[in-house]
Amino acid sequence: MEYRNTDNMRVFIGSLIVAMGMSVAGISAFNSNFSPTFLGFLVFFSGYIISQRGIPLNQRTVDKQFLNAIFAIFSIKLFLRFMFILAGGLLATWGVILFADAVINPDSVIAIVAGVICVLSYIFTHIGINGTLL
Repeated sequence: MEYRNTDNMRVFIGSLIVAMGMSVAGISAFNSNFSPTFLGFLVFFSGYIISQRGIPLNQRTVDKQFLNAIFAIFSIKLFLRFMFILAGGLLATWGVILFADAVINPDSVIAIVAGVICVLSYIFTHIGINGTLL
């Protein structure tokens, strides 16, 4: 799929931020450090949003009302989306730390639980960022 009028610099910078956030989250998870892992996921989410904004609205699947809601800071909808992103970040942090523990001390049950938690984190975060389930 080719995008017209794409802000390539925004996509590139957002992608670099995504990579930095995931690096921090991944390294911190293997040390079972919750706060830096969570911070890494928040950086990752920020980079994702920045890169996604580099693609014109009519060429991506983002609810247009979300962009309008950014200007309504006290919007209930915006608050709920933020809460979904926050919940997704917390779940992602927990899931990745569990995954790291399952790698260090092999345990298939913990790995399965971590996988379920990570899928849930994706769902929550996706709803928060895009305003839709899929």
